[in-house]
Amino acid sequence: MSAERKIEAAGETRLPSRLTPVFRVLDWVTSFAYRVSALILLAITALYCMEIALRYFFLSPTLWTRDTITYFLCATLLLAAPQVARDNTHVAINIFVEMMPQRIKGRMETILALLTGLISGGVAWITAQDTIRLFDSNILTLTTIAVPKWWISIFIPIGFALVALQFLSLALDPTRMGHDKRQV
Repeated sequence: MSAERKIEAAGETRLPSRLTPVFRVLDWVTSFAYRVSALILLAITALYCMEIALRYFFLSPTLWTRDTITYFLCATLLLAAPQVARDNTHVAINIFVEMMPQRIKGRMETILALLTGLISGGVAWITAQDTIRLFDSNILTLTTIAVPKWWISIFIPIGFALVALQFLSLALDPTRMGHDKRQV
């Protein structure tokens, strides 16, 4: 029986939930966004190297590289954030949670994941409304080469929506948390 088929995740054995296919799609989208983020970071590195070579070896710097790198940084950070949420490797001050008894600790982690998911969802909603406003009004950046602002701001609601969904998935299925927080 498929309901009795067990899933191994983060060293824990659990029965699959009805949401497992949804979680798989969410994880695939998150992994895709993370890979795009890595490619953008590679582009940032290439642009920096190109700008250094053009500026110091050919005495001919570009006008657009600095602005482009700034825009790309926004995209790479917001596309990588859902992966950090999924892996539960974000920076957290969890001394109070760690001091709680084990039976309360799990509930508290679930409540915190739910609250973080709801707050991130609210941020996604608000920034989506602003991005739609920027799209409708066709407001341009005040940079050397003007581009529509929504090209940059679109990554904010996308990133926060994926972060929200990842935290809500952690709240719905706490075994996804893993409990393998990396120590700094």
